Amino acid sequence: MDETKIAPALLSYVNDDIVVTPYGHGHLVTTPMRFYDGDRVTLFVESYEGGIHVTDQGATAMRLHMADVNIDSPSVSGAWRHSVAESGGDSLAAEEGVIGAWGNAQHLGRLVFAVAESVLRIDQLRWLASASKPVPFRDRVIGRLIDIAGSHGK
Repeated sequence: MDETKIAPALLSYVNDDIVVTPYGHGHLVTTPMRFYDGDRVTLFVESYEGGIHVTDQGATAMRLHMADVNIDSPSVSGAWRHSVAESGGDSLAAEEGVIGAWGNAQHLGRLVFAVAESVLRIDQLRWLASASKPVPFRDRVIGRLIDIAGSHGK
């Protein structure tokens, strides 16, 4: 393989798979990066105080909540902060369930990918959700019988 073709192939893939859509007072940027379930990471980009603000608008926290992850638990909130810190940069933050970055327009690409990387890191926290054990068949049958006959016996 010719190593000079690797970077152009990667850039072509990323370029062809990014979708930018006007949204409110900014734009939605759909990246080629994907959550564990296949949904693509979409971020909101807007002009903000003479610079650029990139955020997930709380979508990552919502996805964790829907996966029954207790976002307020010390282990999850600590992992949340650590995941964002791993992406580096002083402009990246994850407060009140929103992952965001601020900077100037020259760093737009870096900001978008820093937030997207943090989103994917934090998405992995879904594995901290307490696994619910399936109810044994015997217990389901007994529960169903109680539901049916229990009301008649009272």
